[in-house]
Amino acid sequence: MTWLRRDGGYDVLFNRDERRTRKPAAPPRIVDTTGAQYISPADGDFGGSWIGVNNHGLTLCLLNGYRPGDVLEPVDGEPVSRGLLLTSLMDCNDALQVERRLASLPMPRYRSFLLAVFQPFAPWRLASWSGRTVNVTDLLDAQRPLISSSFDTDAVCEQRRRLFRNGAGGSPSSVERLMAYHESHLPERGPCSPCMHRPDAATMSFSHVQVDAREVRFRYVPHSPCKARPTGEPVVLPRD
Repeated sequence: MTWLRRDGGYDVLFNRDERRTRKPAAPPRIVDTTGAQYISPADGDFGGSWIGVNNHGLTLCLLNGYRPGDVLEPVDGEPVSRGLLLTSLMDCNDALQVERRLASLPMPRYRSFLLAVFQPFAPWRLASWSGRTVNVTDLLDAQRPLISSSFDTDAVCEQRRRLFRNGAGGSPSSVERLMAYHESHLPERGPCSPCMHRPDAATMSFSHVQVDAREVRFRYVPHSPCKARPTGEPVVLPRD
């Protein structure tokens, strides 16, 4: 996941890597819920999502946790899909409400994760659930890109960050440079490239959320971004 700040808003770009055995996701659509409307794709297996943006300009992005010390299996009964946690938070107005909601949820039912929270005109936040504790900090541009990989985590993260620093992370940054990063097969097409390809898993979709003072827009491709960029009209919601 990468992002870019701009006047009155921001862009978020997200590659979703998944096992090839998972069911196809449903494309983004507008969902009505109490207190908000939001746009998100839907996971084919459990119905939740990994990314969503609402009419308040709030974007949530979920990455699986594979950091050292993370508890990979829940400690309290059968696991609940992390994607369902994200959609349950899509009616929030801002990051503070997200933090308060997380504090009230039965967190031991979820596997470890990172949850990035973007909002206009206020600090962005990163909530990390290790399987034991929730830690919430500011999300800084220096943390780009956020990466999740169950395969050789340290090597994958290091190669992708090095590529980002040498390309998309340079100055001036732009959406075009971020797009090139998300499509990239450097250093070679495989498990370490941002557009990931392995025999058992691959980058299955690409999402681009744009938020400005007037509206939110969601562009999506249901396949690896190396095949084609988003085309056609985005799904749009007016801002409150």
